[in-house]
Amino acid sequence: MEGSFVSTFDGDRLDASLLLMGELQFVEPDDPRFIGTLRAVEKHLQRGDFLLRYDEEDDFDKEILKDLFEWDYQLKPNSIAASIYVSWEKEIIREAIN
Repeated sequence: MEGSFVSTFDGDRLDASLLLMGELQFVEPDDPRFIGTLRAVEKHLQRGDFLLRYDEEDDFDKEILKDLFEWDYQLKPNSIAASIYVSWEKEIIREAIN
């Protein structure tokens, strides 16, 4: 992103955690590149009242995540993670049927 900080050296991806640079006094809040970062994050990562941290596929293995939710379901069947696991399983079944 021209005129803004990005998530990695020689990269071109935004990361909303870059907004902490002013708070952590890494740069001055009126630094032109920081202001460019703020504008770029608003333009590319804001979704209504919400803000994505980044807008790209991550490399977190969805099967590992599913296994963690299943494990939590077995330990605490009434937890939030358990309800996510049950919803996930229902969606998988729905997709298989259709």
